[in-house]
Amino acid sequence: MNSHRQPMGWSRVERALAQTLHTQPRTTKAHGATIERCEAPDVEVEVVR
Repeated sequence: MNSHRQPMGWSRVERALAQTLHTQPRTTKAHGATIERCEAPDVEVEVVR
């Protein structure tokens, strides 16, 4: 993780992401990377690992 590149409030976003993925997992494989998309009421985050 590059903590210095993360915006303020990243912890809240990460929690929302984890919670939404836990209840409604949307995972797709693309170009050998796992893309997890989260659509929360107040945030839309796309995480590429």
